[in-house]
Amino acid sequence: SSAELYDPAKGKWTATGPLTTARDSHTATLLPNGQVLVVGGIWRLAIVELYDPVRGTWTATGALNTGRYGHTATLLPNGKVLVAGGVSHTTILSSAELYDPVSGTWTASGALNTARSGHTATLLPNGKVLVMGGHDPSFKVLSSTELYDLVGGAWTAASALNAPHDGHSGTLLPNGKVLIAGGVGTDKK
Repeated sequence: SSAELYDPAKGKWTATGPLTTARDSHTATLLPNGQVLVVGGIWRLAIVELYDPVRGTWTATGALNTGRYGHTATLLPNGKVLVAGGVSHTTILSSAELYDPVSGTWTASGALNTARSGHTATLLPNGKVLVMGGHDPSFKVLSSTELYDLVGGAWTAASALNAPHDGHSGTLLPNGKVLIAGGVGTDKK
């Protein structure tokens, strides 16, 4: 449950307040108000916390509707956070949820066309979210991609990757293209 802060000016780490709940395989998303939203994780699937960097403290916020780990969390232009896919206990998920930082609540937001974990999600300049790769419930490594549109909460298939990727990185480049790199390219069985 430990947490640390890095000061780039001093090149040093210092301890800050510990999480209220120990976890791993979770996500952490910086919100527009400066707080950090920590979602899910193994053993603490549905528990969500907010970190206040001014006070160095953690507080509980609304729990996920479906607990998960190995998911993605993407800050959207409207300040909400989209959480997609991942694993709940032993089930790979297709569900997605939106966190509203004003109300501290979660709402369902459609479902991925393909249940997946180990994928990436990248916010595009047009406000859509591109979800790429990962693995499905049979542990097949995926080359499929999907787009999430905040307007209506719809998921649509997008063009497939040239090769399957799982556990890779996805980075938005200044020219609006998305770079994926590394990961596993064969089935995980």
